[in-house]
Amino acid sequence: MRILDRYIARGFLTCYLCALITFVALYLIVDLFTNSDEWIQAGMPASTIIDYYLNCMPNVFILVGPVALLLATLFALGTLSRNNELTAIAASGISLYRTLLPLLLIAFLVSLVTIFVNELIVPRTVRRANEIKRMRRERNPDLHVYRDIQLYGEEGNMFYIRSFDSRRNILKGLQILKYSKGGSIELRVDAEEAKWSDGRWRLLNGFLRRYDEKGNLEEVQPLRELDIPETPEDFLAGPHRSEELSFRELKGHIETLVARGLPRKELGREVVELHSKVSLPLANLVILLTGIPFALRTRRRGIVAEFGKAIGIGFIYLAFFRLGQFLGQGLLPAVVGAWLANIIFATGGIVLIYKTGR
Repeated sequence: MRILDRYIARGFLTCYLCALITFVALYLIVDLFTNSDEWIQAGMPASTIIDYYLNCMPNVFILVGPVALLLATLFALGTLSRNNELTAIAASGISLYRTLLPLLLIAFLVSLVTIFVNELIVPRTVRRANEIKRMRRERNPDLHVYRDIQLYGEEGNMFYIRSFDSRRNILKGLQILKYSKGGSIELRVDAEEAKWSDGRWRLLNGFLRRYDEKGNLEEVQPLRELDIPETPEDFLAGPHRSEELSFRELKGHIETLVARGLPRKELGREVVELHSKVSLPLANLVILLTGIPFALRTRRRGIVAEFGKAIGIGFIYLAFFRLGQFLGQGLLPAVVGAWLANIIFATGGIVLIYKTGR
């Protein structure tokens, strides 16, 4: 059995590595050609462009890894099936499930490696890639204006800022929300502009709105200054997007928001992203279960047919994954939404493998 396991594993790993390198290269090449005009117009040096794509690679690995594993499954098992090797293995008394064990173990190990990469490497590299992308989009290598900032302050305040000029220390399109422990809004601050001067935030066209316990507007009054502990440095750093946070960081972020009184029902997106950091890497194992029945039933087809089948199944999985994420933000429990695609595909794959094995 060890010789057979090594034979199956070697063929499978060879197909997987070739497919993975191909998909990562295609993704980066297509992105480079698609955005070539933006790179040229932004005047970005070649070193920065290389830095961008090097930092994109770990995240691309997370995205295309399951499809590469699926393509490897179709090729490896399809080759065994076409050469009647699976028939010979079955004739020797080895069950189909035992034959598939090396593939399942490899897929499980790939999932563990993917979780490791997603937790320790992807957040840091995505932050850098997004920073370079923003510099490219604004056509300014020394960009100092930050847009669409969300910050959760020390006193339970939620900041929404349209833009922040870090050189002049000016916030534009400022909105601050504060919730009670019961989850209803207590106060809201709106200002056209806030400028840091003499250790305080001076407001332009600022208004403070207070609400009663039922969330009804109670009072509106002009506001010229903000008495908050946040300084320009806090807004310069700002929070990272969910994709820029590790599982541990995002979990701590959610717990902090809940402790500050933010209702859990308003954290559906964050909770979905949290569980997706585990469910997406495990898609490597799930999509292998899905691809096995298709590979066992394959006939003499060319590379293009297998490639198309892998891409098709991959897109269907991604569509279900995104649908689950959307539904998990309100229509379904967040945990169910994050794992919906895995539940559907794993169940379908196990059922089909069972029927094929019979």
